Amino acid sequence: MLSNPVETEGISRYKSFSDASPIQSTINFFNNDSVSCSTNSNEEVLVGGRDQVWKNKIKNISQCHVKQTNPSNGGKDKVKSRYEQIRNNFSVLDCPITLEPKNSTFDDIAMHALFRQRLSLGTVERNTRYMRFMENHDVPINFREPTFENFIHHADYREQIEGKGWGALKHEWQAMTMVLTAYGIPWGKGQRWHYKPPSRIQMNKRRLPSPLEIYKLIHYKYSKDPYENALIQYSLMHAYQIGWRVPSEPCAMIVDNVDFDNGIFTVIEPKKHWRERPLILDETLMYDRRRKSLKNWIDHWRPKVANQHSGNALYLRPDGRPITDEQFRSLLSKKVKPAHLQIRKELGLTNWDDKRYIYYPNQPRHWVGTGKIVEEYIRTKGHWNDDKVRRWLGHTKEGALKHYIVDAEQYIKLYPYDWFKRLLKFHVNDFDLGGVKPQKSINAKNTLVSNGIPSRENHAVRRTRTGDRSVNSRVLHQLS
Repeated sequence: MLSNPVETEGISRYKSFSDASPIQSTINFFNNDSVSCSTNSNEEVLVGGRDQVWKNKIKNISQCHVKQTNPSNGGKDKVKSRYEQIRNNFSVLDCPITLEPKNSTFDDIAMHALFRQRLSLGTVERNTRYMRFMENHDVPINFREPTFENFIHHADYREQIEGKGWGALKHEWQAMTMVLTAYGIPWGKGQRWHYKPPSRIQMNKRRLPSPLEIYKLIHYKYSKDPYENALIQYSLMHAYQIGWRVPSEPCAMIVDNVDFDNGIFTVIEPKKHWRERPLILDETLMYDRRRKSLKNWIDHWRPKVANQHSGNALYLRPDGRPITDEQFRSLLSKKVKPAHLQIRKELGLTNWDDKRYIYYPNQPRHWVGTGKIVEEYIRTKGHWNDDKVRRWLGHTKEGALKHYIVDAEQYIKLYPYDWFKRLLKFHVNDFDLGGVKPQKSINAKNTLVSNGIPSRENHAVRRTRTGDRSVNSRVLHQLS
């Protein structure tokens, strides 16, 4: 039986370097606070090799605090403000082949990973965050004198005491291998430094809320402040229609990404090195004055709070400043989760308090992925067209949607219609723009899309005299 590594003799010598020099510190990419507990050496010590240029450049740039989102370019400066600046002042000729562990900082290791190991900027940032966490853990890692026993004690504690699994330990091992490579220490099979994280637990079928739940969630009253209420409602509508990564992608968006002239909506993907993903959205979601469309948001709600601090950001806080990732995540978690519980309770669901159905940041992406698979199955009359859905969501690997197909096989039996048309169904609270309300329809049940088939008045599907009626009848027969 594994013993508690805290009680292991000698483990107390693995403590974090809280007495390190505060002149050069590791960087927290998500706030402006510099972290003093790091593997930093003293100011006089030559860092990362014998070339003084390496030391001086890192030292000078490291005094800059991390910049928050710059709304003029959609927030890209949040990533480029630190290691991107350092990297732009270096070349591979300045980078030592290996680093000296006793004199190296996290900055040195990060630059070595970018130049010598050719890791991406996002990977280096993530590994650095894990390195900082591992150094300040209750069973910390000594990055100045790394030993395999020290890492195993830490990993055992994380697994046995804290109950962490494959994901957390895999990322910590990846961060450790980046450090070992920078130090020139061999690792892998056949080497002393060889670690295998615990097995990955087989994923179960996701619990997804019904389209009716999401419809009510979008139109729920979240705040007495009209703008804050609209911010949450509109962002939910856009998230459950687009399926982007919340909160990073909506917070990176700028108004210029919405091309009303050509009907193109360009999603910015910070996770994919700020790659652009153009999408052709439904005209209702783009232009409709009676829905929570992008045009309504940009023309009506956004100008209510926009000021000199707003820049070109798509989503703004009530004070007019661009909303950041953490602020957006906190706002949605605080407001939407209790509302979702209340909605499920009002619907009389037997398992209304099952937290697996309750909103979480990545739920819109999972919901849209499954809904798009269902939509393609209906459109193609029985084929799982996952390639089109994969491109819509921005997945690069083939087979990334296998889990969505497994979910769709279950949920198409429960909700065999177009989920996205269901969300666009008219709601009385949509008339918040001061416009003239339309007349009530005589056949209210047949207007818009209650069964997933667009109406004649919507012009979403062009009907011809010959085969269109038979096609619609076959689809209706399949849905019944």
